[in-house]
Amino acid sequence: MSVPDDLRATSDGLLRDLEALSVLEEEKRTLPLDDPRLVEIAEQVEAIAGRVLVRTEQQTILSRAVAERPADGTSIADVRRPLATILAEWREVERRAADAPEGSAEAAEIEVLALRLRQEYREAYRLRAPEPRP
Repeated sequence: MSVPDDLRATSDGLLRDLEALSVLEEEKRTLPLDDPRLVEIAEQVEAIAGRVLVRTEQQTILSRAVAERPADGTSIADVRRPLATILAEWREVERRAADAPEGSAEAAEIEVLALRLRQEYREAYRLRAPEPRP
């Protein structure tokens, strides 16, 4: 993959993780303080936050690399990940969903990730280059 592709993938991952953090944090806020899921969700939030930290560091490195190139007006949003890459990631998330305990914080996170990947795949498919006609 190229640096712009890596930057797009990192940005997409950050957005998915931030959305998952938001969903889990909102759920955690509604639980009684003695609910055992409070700890489970807090641990899942901590794991996701760790990924966010790593991705923000990667994004800074990648942003510096693309900033050194001649300007061409392309934004992160203009860079499209290949359909096969999105589909592979989506399939991996679906496999994780099959293993996640029903109603768990991990299952809630996976649901958000799968939804985002499904949306990204739909959009990438819609914008794909038309196939040449014979």
